[in-house]
Amino acid sequence: MTGREGARPAGSGAPAPQPPACPFCGSNETELMSLFGSSALTSQYYCRGCRSAFEQVKWGTPTPAATKSKRDS
Repeated sequence: MTGREGARPAGSGAPAPQPPACPFCGSNETELMSLFGSSALTSQYYCRGCRSAFEQVKWGTPTPAATKSKRDS
């Protein structure tokens, strides 16, 4: 078995995440401006609707259902 047999064709992975909505005007016309913001945990985005820059946390906090242990079930 070679390494290529298990490879998937390009574009068959998970869909790209949607850019976040602007926290100021609610527009979905946002674009990634910088992969890193004021810290490594945030990304900088630019809103074309209101022409504002904002930061978004890259990794969200887990939901209460996701943190529920087997013992709680």
